Amino acid sequence: MKNKITIYLKDGNFSEGFNSVTIQLNQTPKITTTLPAAPQIPYLYKNWQQQYISLTPTPRAGFKKHQITNISSSECFHYYQRLCQEINTWFTPIKNLIPHTEKTILILNTQNISDAQTVEILHKLPWGEIYLSENQKIETILSFREGKNTPNIISEIPRQVKILGILGDDTGINISQDKDLIQKLRRRGAIPKFLPQSNQELKRQDFAQLWDETWDIIIFSGHSQTHQQNSGIIHLNSQEYLDFQDIRNTLITAKQQGLQLAIFNSCDGLGLAQQLADIGITIIIWREITPDQVAPLFLKYFLTSFTNNNSVYTSMEQARQKLQELHPEIEQKLPGITQLPIIVHHGKVTPPTWSQLRGRSGGRIGGADWNLENLLTRQELRNRKNLLEAVKHEVVARLSQSLHNQIEVLINVPKQFQPQQVKRIWDVSVKIGDRPTIKLSPDADIIDVFDDPLVGGRLLILGAPGSGKTTTLLELGQELVIRAQMDGELGIPVFLNLSSWRDDQQSIEEWLVEELRWKYGVSRDIGKRLVEGKQLLPMLDGLDELESSRQGLCVEAINRFLLGECRPGFLVVCSRLEEYESVGGELCLNGAVCLLPLSDVQVEGYLLGFGKGELWEWVRDDVELLEFVRVPLFLSMVVVVGVSLRRWGELREDERLDFLLDAYVVRMLERRVDSRFYGEKGMPSDEMTLRWLGWLASQLERHSFTEFLIERLHPVWLDSKKDKRIYKLIFSLVCSNYMWFCFIGITSIDNIICTQIGLMIVFLLMNPNEINKSTYKYKGLYINPIETEVMKFSWRKYRESFREILFNFHPKNIFNFEHNKKLLILLTIDQIFLSLTAFSLLYTFGFNLKILLLLNLMLIFIYTICVIFLPPILAISEGLKGGEVKSKKYPNEGMWRTLLNGVLLAIITLPFAVIMFLFSKSTNSELTSKILLFVSRFLPLMAVLTFGLPVIQHLILRITFFLTKKAPWNYARFLNYATEKMLLQRVGGGYRFIHRLLQERLAWRYNNQQK
Repeated sequence: MKNKITIYLKDGNFSEGFNSVTIQLNQTPKITTTLPAAPQIPYLYKNWQQQYISLTPTPRAGFKKHQITNISSSECFHYYQRLCQEINTWFTPIKNLIPHTEKTILILNTQNISDAQTVEILHKLPWGEIYLSENQKIETILSFREGKNTPNIISEIPRQVKILGILGDDTGINISQDKDLIQKLRRRGAIPKFLPQSNQELKRQDFAQLWDETWDIIIFSGHSQTHQQNSGIIHLNSQEYLDFQDIRNTLITAKQQGLQLAIFNSCDGLGLAQQLADIGITIIIWREITPDQVAPLFLKYFLTSFTNNNSVYTSMEQARQKLQELHPEIEQKLPGITQLPIIVHHGKVTPPTWSQLRGRSGGRIGGADWNLENLLTRQELRNRKNLLEAVKHEVVARLSQSLHNQIEVLINVPKQFQPQQVKRIWDVSVKIGDRPTIKLSPDADIIDVFDDPLVGGRLLILGAPGSGKTTTLLELGQELVIRAQMDGELGIPVFLNLSSWRDDQQSIEEWLVEELRWKYGVSRDIGKRLVEGKQLLPMLDGLDELESSRQGLCVEAINRFLLGECRPGFLVVCSRLEEYESVGGELCLNGAVCLLPLSDVQVEGYLLGFGKGELWEWVRDDVELLEFVRVPLFLSMVVVVGVSLRRWGELREDERLDFLLDAYVVRMLERRVDSRFYGEKGMPSDEMTLRWLGWLASQLERHSFTEFLIERLHPVWLDSKKDKRIYKLIFSLVCSNYMWFCFIGITSIDNIICTQIGLMIVFLLMNPNEINKSTYKYKGLYINPIETEVMKFSWRKYRESFREILFNFHPKNIFNFEHNKKLLILLTIDQIFLSLTAFSLLYTFGFNLKILLLLNLMLIFIYTICVIFLPPILAISEGLKGGEVKSKKYPNEGMWRTLLNGVLLAIITLPFAVIMFLFSKSTNSELTSKILLFVSRFLPLMAVLTFGLPVIQHLILRITFFLTKKAPWNYARFLNYATEKMLLQRVGGGYRFIHRLLQERLAWRYNNQQK
């Protein structure tokens, strides 16, 4: 625990001493003592100060430093060392009265000293060099006067910290580092704004924002200085300065509205602190001139510590320590510099922490610490971390593979050119509430709009095809992911595509749970808790990809979600402008940005940046071509493809986009790459590549997908009668061979063949989609398409599944038609298989009453075994599916996971099968032996099929598509090859076309060829 010691100095000076010094330790009674004369202290300080100023390069001050020659760091260090020794000796009477605790904060109050020179020296001394004991220093706070005990204004609800960065005159110094540091505080839950808002000079009238808005923290960077009358000024620009006395009323208003902390990362700030003394805010200043290289380092270390929820005092201490330990050369060149920043605070109320500014009421809510580790279990924390890592990987991968960021590689840009692909080249218009539409400043980012208090994190992104909507969404998400990783209370951004919302009756909450499972490997129960707990920040793209008749329904569903119990704190939706305007309804969002076409200047700058001056001359003279390349995607493609401009001029306007997309595909296929997946002789031909990609694009368009996972192959993708016949034939052969495993050694080969033929006939008569539905869907008992959840046992999920399965096995539910009408429809198909199995058994064991009676007893026995053992087995299988978030990192991962889960479940059922097998060998009855042998084979096989049937179906689909030349056998290798060719993007185990327009074009070409 820190001791807080306040020292009140009354009239006195260093020549005669201080005869009345009052000390108060925390809230204990005051003690009075004296301090002796110390005439050497002012002398040593003046000598150190003179030499320090002479050694300081490029100071953040509004005056030129004194030029004294023949000054060395060693001389400066000598005076500084003597000064520190003299201070420690002089302070001994007080040190003897102070208990030696681990941490001590000294508050030095000088309001009762009338001599101005004495006050100045006291304020500037390196108090942090006072040792209470060996290696135990104190942290000092200046107090110019006794302040009122005004409580801090702290929000009672979670919010973001509002910071105003004031960028003053930067003549001879670089304050851009300070601005970057303040910008990065967004990731810690801050909303920074700057004066001035663009690259203009700071003006006096800009300070009106202190009236217009509320602020928690002010940070000034630039030149400042102190006048002899203990007043301070800041330099607004090279011609104008501001005395804070002139805006005193403005600052008082700012304090009343919530201003808590002012940081002046500039030179000689004691005068500024004097003027703000009675306003009641905590102030951090430099007491002498400060090198431009050191000021941003101090600001960085202080803000890093403070935003990690350390107190202002601890943050100051850690900033000093890091300057001393990480940059020892600074103290060597400028002895004493790390003691120059100091806190000026008035009143007895402790300055607020970062968490308190963010509305976390002293760190406690409802009697529990406001700490994510106390609110979430260890497993939930791990799930959050895993999901954030998956989203971060997705954002980085998609941005790095975008055409906008790959163009330099594709066209081999000469090193002398400096293209601007890392910055947005398009303009953005912003509409917030009832405000007029404005154009976003080139220096501002989309995150600035997102953070606007009137937007409140509910934003709509609009634009034409190819205008950069998805890139803008990803860049926004990239910043939000970083924030969520640093701040556990912020929602987890998840990128989902609304094209997969297929059921008009499905709520967005239910859809989110399913999409989280498919895309990020989040189990249903975890996804449901994330949605209900409002722990997600949905980033929804592809509203325009829905059928036009369903877009309005989707808008209504999103609005219900935004008004419902599970409404998220923040939400972003992205859509094409034309489609959104035709919907009719509006989303209940607070702000919208629209990406604008490129201007002539932007097109010219982009082309010249890539050394395409000749192309710009041609484009400039062709009005229609210039209008076309105002879309960023088209401009990038024109640069990459290097299209024949003569051929271009012959095309109609509606043909130009198709021509450009076709030319891009040809250019990418012709581009030589050193493939990591194919040898030179094994690469597919361009014709086969286009065929396979065209079929894939047509299926994605047909089923409204933008992202493709190999595991998502489904029988509904069989789009011709030939495909369906091949699939049914292979599936019937595979599944009918199941009889061999169950009956081999039990009955004759003739009986097995008869049953096998019967099963094949049934399968051949079935629709491929019905094959997929013919598995048991008994409430909690069903077979997933391809398992995407990691195998890890969850007792909670086991208990929930066990109760649900027991409920379904209850007699009143088993014989309740309303409860089981869907199940009965499916069982009608399954009875065909059971009938054939029973026929085989009867044929094997003979048609007599004794056998029929035994067969019925066997069925009753099997049913009893199922009632006893099946619920725990099924509950175990469900328990194995839950508990952890794990996204797919490579193709086919879901299929291998599913197969592994089936094998593990088979191992669990193996003891039951072994018991049955041993009984079959020990019984004297041949009939009983055969029945038990059949059951011993049936149990593990059914366990494998619980997970493995989807894998079998998937492999049969792969064989079918390979035989019909619609896809290669090694699909993952081909898709990775297409990624190398810049036709696809890969994120983990999923693939998407480089742009939606390319997907649409390839799908149209494939479908047209098939016709």
